[in-house]
Amino acid sequence: MQGRLVVAVVVIAAAYVLALAGLAFAAGETQVVTHDNQKDWKIDVFNGTVTFDPQPADCTNTPPAGGAGALHLTVDPGDGWARLRNGRFDNAPLASLTKLDYWTCDRTNNGQQWPFILLDVDWDGNHTVDDFIFFEPAYQNPAEGGLCGIQSAQGPEMLHQWQEWDALRGTSGATANACWWSANDPAFPPGFTIRSLKEYVAAHPGATIVNPDGNHGGVQIVHGFASPSDRFDGYADLFRIGARNPNFDVTFDFEQ
Repeated sequence: MQGRLVVAVVVIAAAYVLALAGLAFAAGETQVVTHDNQKDWKIDVFNGTVTFDPQPADCTNTPPAGGAGALHLTVDPGDGWARLRNGRFDNAPLASLTKLDYWTCDRTNNGQQWPFILLDVDWDGNHTVDDFIFFEPAYQNPAEGGLCGIQSAQGPEMLHQWQEWDALRGTSGATANACWWSANDPAFPPGFTIRSLKEYVAAHPGATIVNPDGNHGGVQIVHGFASPSDRFDGYADLFRIGARNPNFDVTFDFEQ
């Protein structure tokens, strides 16, 4: 009887471990996303569209292993938005991020704003949104990003061309040289005096990604939020995010 009990306990424990493993990502896993409400991605638009389309013929330098499709974001007028939000990374510390990169190709914009990454951030562990931080390709070079752009050293951004953007430029969020700006911390402005993610993490050491609610994830790929006279038409693909504690590393391949 005791032997049977031990075997039963081991089987139950093994099943529990496998169930937990199913919540995590395999190292370097790629997941294909073809529609809304898949893999925890949800569309959020105002005067914009988010579709999963073929890669456009007028975008050169096609991403490697990116398939034939991509995420398509359009906004008209430009003060609207088109974004895809993911809620799977709630409570992940910014300092623990090990991967955060993606590819973009823009066809129409205001001369400065490409599809960007936006993170909802909780500073103090109370699971509410305290800030929004932005990674924009335009600020990752010295001409537009000043001293921070020297360290990030990416770009310059070009229309009708696929380009890969590394939103860390370091081994973790705590060492990231990529340039980010903050909506609510005036010490981290956009523009020529933009600062690095590692400086933001040092200023807010407990900062985590947070979901504002069950329908809006804290990790976002976005176009828009500009002036009414602007128009945006761009693509994004191969969005990769990884972290330690909790451990995950996944690339999202957007396909038609």
